[in-house]
Amino acid sequence: MASSSSSSSSAFASWKYDVFLSFRGEDTRYTFTDHLYKALRAKGIETFMDDQLRRGGLINPALLTAIERSRHAIIVLSENYASSKWCLDELVKILQTQITKQRRAVPIFYHVNPSDVGNQRGSFGKALADQEKRLKHDMKRVKEWREALTQVGKMSGFTSSPDKPETWFIEEIVTDISKDLSTSVENLKAQLLSMVLRDKNINMGFTSIKARLHSKKVLIVIDDANHQSILETLVGEKTWFGPQSRIIITTWDKHLLTVQGVDAIYEVQVLEDANAIELFDCYAFKNNPP
Repeated sequence: MASSSSSSSSAFASWKYDVFLSFRGEDTRYTFTDHLYKALRAKGIETFMDDQLRRGGLINPALLTAIERSRHAIIVLSENYASSKWCLDELVKILQTQITKQRRAVPIFYHVNPSDVGNQRGSFGKALADQEKRLKHDMKRVKEWREALTQVGKMSGFTSSPDKPETWFIEEIVTDISKDLSTSVENLKAQLLSMVLRDKNINMGFTSIKARLHSKKVLIVIDDANHQSILETLVGEKTWFGPQSRIIITTWDKHLLTVQGVDAIYEVQVLEDANAIELFDCYAFKNNPP
């Protein structure tokens, strides 16, 4: 693709989930959080909800990875949230990615006062005091938790009310997330088209964009696509691009490729154990294979 009429773009879908749900299982797993999860999924919002009972002191690394691969995080701050080390570690990680990766964090103050969360009063104050007694050897970790709670208590979010039906409350949250995701995808489209067309002042009118792309030979790589709306927005139809253009899509969901009507599907074969170990050794320990 060396000609002046070709352009390329990659890594436009590096996330895996639209939303990561952080919650205290014993408070809301089978009630509010479960209902919120189902409502998000019903809107086509890919949501990560940990379905494992949390035991032990250290958070599962898979959860930290899921946070990093999520575009948004919803934090359900309930009465016993701060009594869980895992929840507090999740909160710290979520707020870190909010800064470093510009991901959105949305606190839900579920039957708790935002001021009590931020100032560690009530159940949050008691929980942090108990954590300090148990973790006298790791006060740095407790300090990070306190700072994270102070920060999240000041953030704009949603607060439950006894005067509002829970179904309405959930609908309000889902609508907000859905609108924000739609805006993000449109911004992604503008970014892609700006690169392909080498034009910083893109007119998002569909007809003019399609007319200009029709004569372009492009190479576009969409890595780890997880939602049909991403493919529809970024690559539209085959007629959008000029002859000899190539669109490469990687995904865990073969159905997405079928719905999109791709010309060919290549399924990566799983390595045999010996080859997998050799590949891991090569990258993890920088060892050259024999």
